[in-house]
Amino acid sequence: MVMWWLVVIVGMHWRVIWSIGHNRSNKLLLWNSFLFFLWGFFFFLWFFLRGFFFLVIFLFRLAFLGLFFVFLFLRLFFLLFFSFFLRLLFLFFFFLRLLFLWLLFFGLLLFGLFSWTHRD
Repeated sequence: MVMWWLVVIVGMHWRVIWSIGHNRSNKLLLWNSFLFFLWGFFFFLWFFLRGFFFLVIFLFRLAFLGLFFVFLFLRLFFLLFFSFFLRLLFLFFFFLRLLFLWLLFFGLLLFGLFSWTHRD
């Protein structure tokens, strides 16, 4: 596909450059230098702004990706940590309940034996 904007730009400059040998007009030279400056400025703006916005978008994507992974790892860490912590808590209360039940059982057993052996 032909880039028509490039054809127009080159044609404008070529017209001025070709006419320099036939008509040494300062206006054409000024117009040509202004065109070169203008297109150079536009290309500079285009590439600079495009690169700048690509950089900004890339950095934002990198930052959000980094935040995503940070929060993902924090979530995994806290889930693992709290699951381990909750498991320990469950085991603690489980064994505390077992201890209470064993003490209750042996307490009632000893109380029954004591009351049976020391009855009036």
